Amino acid sequence: MCPVSLGHHSVKINSNKYILVNAVSINSGGGLLILKAFLNEISSENNLLNKYVIFIQEGLLFHNTKQVKFVIVKKKGKFSLLYWHVYGFYRYAKKIIRIENVILVLSLQNFDVYFPGKKRIVYFHQLQILNYQNLLLPIYLKIMYFLYRGIYRISLKTATRIIVQNEWTRNKHFPIFQEYSNKILVIDKFSILKKNDVLQLAYSRANDDIIRLVEYDYLFYPSFFHPHKNHKILFSTVAQLYGDGLLENNFKLVLTISEDLLPKNLPQQIRSFIICLGELSHEQTINLLVESKGLLFPSKAETLGIPLLEAAYLEIPIIVSKEDYSEGLLKGYRKVIYCPSDDISSWSFAVHNVLKNKMILENSYDFGESYGKSLLEILKAELNLCDLKVKQVEFS
Repeated sequence: MCPVSLGHHSVKINSNKYILVNAVSINSGGGLLILKAFLNEISSENNLLNKYVIFIQEGLLFHNTKQVKFVIVKKKGKFSLLYWHVYGFYRYAKKIIRIENVILVLSLQNFDVYFPGKKRIVYFHQLQILNYQNLLLPIYLKIMYFLYRGIYRISLKTATRIIVQNEWTRNKHFPIFQEYSNKILVIDKFSILKKNDVLQLAYSRANDDIIRLVEYDYLFYPSFFHPHKNHKILFSTVAQLYGDGLLENNFKLVLTISEDLLPKNLPQQIRSFIICLGELSHEQTINLLVESKGLLFPSKAETLGIPLLEAAYLEIPIIVSKEDYSEGLLKGYRKVIYCPSDDISSWSFAVHNVLKNKMILENSYDFGESYGKSLLEILKAELNLCDLKVKQVEFS
């Protein structure tokens, strides 16, 4: 069965009760992992109690099932997303579903959507929206984030529940919204990315697209380029180690950015130690990580930090900025060195020790055990609170 396509041919969905999912801006990275984890939870259910209609953008390849139907929506620009949340989602949904049959709306895109009279849950996983004032951004992006932040403030008021990925996000960013604190739930971090899924992906070599750099001793930083991602500390670290004569010729710093994002004034000698691969698939990222000497993660702020989870599951050494998010996420993991975000000496010392295998490498076999609620469990709890009965039906 193919996804429903709005704009090409509309298909009326006929059944009794639905949970609608707003995911039209998700196409890669952490958002896509969240969506995939949610779909895996749905597929593992032992019954067909709930039905889901998920709105996604063009280009994502998912297949309809008895329990899930996908609605393909044309890709939205940054500002057209504002209209989508204010009214567009509701207008599109009315074309294919009887509104009285909707029992819950889940938005995986940080903002509530207009859908009067229905319970609505918002999953928040994008940090830039809340601290954009402190970032070096073009004016148009600051305007966009200003508007987005306004919508998020409204979301706190209108949404039934707000889901965040860790205690740090809730405690760091939500004190100003204390009157809504009873709405904020912290999802179980290990439900977002399962340990067994990462291990299976890491050791499967069937994909021809796998990138291998086995001729190098490399450290890996899989991240897009943004001021808070703090790539500059890695450039400075490589420069210091090179100046001190502590880098071997086969060392590489491997990044997932394009080469034109490297600083223009970066000396050629330092550039020769850097490999820029651009955007990678999740499978490519995992396989590069498993063959690396370690993960570098100098980001100053994260809502979670998916690569940290992946590296910890794989028992890979980690050098990370000493921040609330990293200490909270990696609590119990032993192969980690915490460095002040902007301290070149600390980063240089840590990198040298990892490359020379001078780090104390204790195993952390218990890391990844799950104790909290997953996204699907939160939805089920919300439905129980609403005392809603859903008939066991199939899509026509």
